[in-house]
Amino acid sequence: MGNGNMNKSDIWPRSKTVRYWILALFFMIGAIAKFAPAYSAEFVDLGWPGWFRFVVGGIELLCAALLVIPTRRARFWAAGALVLVLTGAVTNQAVMHIPLEERLMAPLFLIVLMVVAASNWPSDWRDLFRAPRAGAGDPGGGGSRKSPQFV
Repeated sequence: MGNGNMNKSDIWPRSKTVRYWILALFFMIGAIAKFAPAYSAEFVDLGWPGWFRFVVGGIELLCAALLVIPTRRARFWAAGALVLVLTGAVTNQAVMHIPLEERLMAPLFLIVLMVVAASNWPSDWRDLFRAPRAGAGDPGGGGSRKSPQFV
């Protein structure tokens, strides 16, 4: 199997990475669009000041970058922040009585990001606030624990 053939256990982690990159790309494109002057009118129509698009776009851009960092901690923070942003968007669209066919993407992305946040939920919530240890390569983001035989 070392001659270039991939087994099933190699495909899942690679497809997972690709899915995070695709999700990050969607939010990066959306964030960049919010920096265009024409987008200001959409925020004003929804009852927000025109400059607020920079805040939302900046959060989306930062979260897109965090989604591609291969640690559970970064992905959880990104998904959590985007869940908050999208909850606001979905609520705002509902309050403003935007027709359903025009507001379908925000609820769909909200559901996807809730799944991403749940799948990256730390085993101990305090791990989100602990500094990673030097040389820690744990995908969980909380530092790696060596077994006693290697200490």
